[in-house]
Amino acid sequence: MVKIRNGFVSNSSSSSFIIAVPKDVNSRGKLQDLLFSNQVIYPNPHYWDGNDTAGWAVSDVATIVWKDIDQPSKTKEELVDGNMHGYTPEYTMAERKVCSEYGVKDIYNIDNKEDRQKAYELSEQYRAELSTNVIDGFVSNNPYCNFYMVEYSDNDGEMFSAMEHGDLFDRIPHIRISHH
Repeated sequence: MVKIRNGFVSNSSSSSFIIAVPKDVNSRGKLQDLLFSNQVIYPNPHYWDGNDTAGWAVSDVATIVWKDIDQPSKTKEELVDGNMHGYTPEYTMAERKVCSEYGVKDIYNIDNKEDRQKAYELSEQYRAELSTNVIDGFVSNNPYCNFYMVEYSDNDGEMFSAMEHGDLFDRIPHIRISHH
């Protein structure tokens, strides 16, 4: 029997964001101004056929983000760790470097189990080094900011999918980490 699902369909993706928020942003209203300026509606990037919601009040989206960042700023170590766990340019660079060193197209193609394990460990080492460099630059380029990690997922509904795939943080410094 074939099941047909109507309405919102998820591919079970999520994305984390490392965001730099100026230290003087100390309320939901200031965050809303920072993210949306004079915008009233946060548009749905998936809206094209009339079957999805066209958008949401920016005040609702700002409230969600404010709740997610109403915590102490993350440390550099926490940011590096967060940047390492997902698909980032650093992940791709580390994988390519290891594959080049082992002369394979993919780490999975290393037949010897011990060599494959060493390759994974080397890849993790490279990712840590690259992520540390990226985060050090991100933090030093944003000296008057607090740093947060937030995550939005298709699994949490249409608005959260729009927050994951849309331009939510385009007005502030951020790093997107895909978990697809």
